[in-house]
Amino acid sequence: MARDKAKALLSFLITGVDAMQFKRNARHALLSLLLAGSGWGIAHAELVTDGGFESGDLDAWTVTYATSGSSLAVERIAPHSGAHDLTFAAAGGQEDKISQSLATTAGTGYTLSFWLQTESGSDDGAFHAYLNGGTVVSAVYIPNVYTEYSFDFFAVSANTVLSFGGYTANSFIDLDDVSVVANGTFHNTPGSEVAEPASLALAGIALAAAGAAVARRRARHH
Repeated sequence: MARDKAKALLSFLITGVDAMQFKRNARHALLSLLLAGSGWGIAHAELVTDGGFESGDLDAWTVTYATSGSSLAVERIAPHSGAHDLTFAAAGGQEDKISQSLATTAGTGYTLSFWLQTESGSDDGAFHAYLNGGTVVSAVYIPNVYTEYSFDFFAVSANTVLSFGGYTANSFIDLDDVSVVANGTFHNTPGSEVAEPASLALAGIALAAAGAAVARRRARHH
């Protein structure tokens, strides 16, 4: 008896909100769940460790000091965000450099971004960002207000080495909020196989299921 009453109540509720709309909402919810699980709509994982230098040290980075005039320090004086930034002030015309190896996937597109400023309006130094030893960003006459620099690239192997180097004679160059994230693009890199993204495969399953449901509904109405 109780079971019959429960069925009657459920039938009433579904009828009250339109049974077809109820089923349609259920399919949409299932599709959203599949896409969320596949990574669509979710922020991509950050690849850089301690890109904001909030640890207060450079333990996450490999450091190469200039052979003369080196001056490189994590400071709390002028961060872009948080409490720390990294200050380059080598005065001998040679770069202090930091590097970090990132776990990447060949053929996947990534976006490198970082924030940079000098602490005065006059600077005769330079700052560079490198990927696998090649220069991808070269900054001179750096503004004395934080400015974002970015560069899109495709990884060519399972490891990508990110490096920064800078020197200055008359000021301090501040680096902060370094980030590398996948940007959702893909490219078939020569010599590597790029499989179909898992997210697309799951999306295909979800869309196929939704299409099959539509086909069955149309068949019932003919």
